[in-house]
Amino acid sequence: MHPATPTDSETAQQRFDRLYITSSEICRSLGVTRTTVLQARRRKLLPEPVAVNGCTLYIWERHTAQPFIDAWRVILSTRRRFFAEQRAPATAVPA
Repeated sequence: MHPATPTDSETAQQRFDRLYITSSEICRSLGVTRTTVLQARRRKLLPEPVAVNGCTLYIWERHTAQPFIDAWRVILSTRRRFFAEQRAPATAVPA
């Protein structure tokens, strides 16, 4: 099924959730703040969003944004792992 093709039993909300991703969902998925998502948008780490209500709400077409989100997830995971290793206490090396 093409992403935009509705199914007979699909509600409008289900169709929206299938086709679009909101900044709130990106925040929850990646564990970042809305400010971080908006900064990422400005830095072109996300594709251009659909601006709703005079740009107070941003949504993205899910199929367009997902590769960007997946790449961002890898970067965040690597960065978080690096900083966690830096904060971990050094273990004593046996003599």
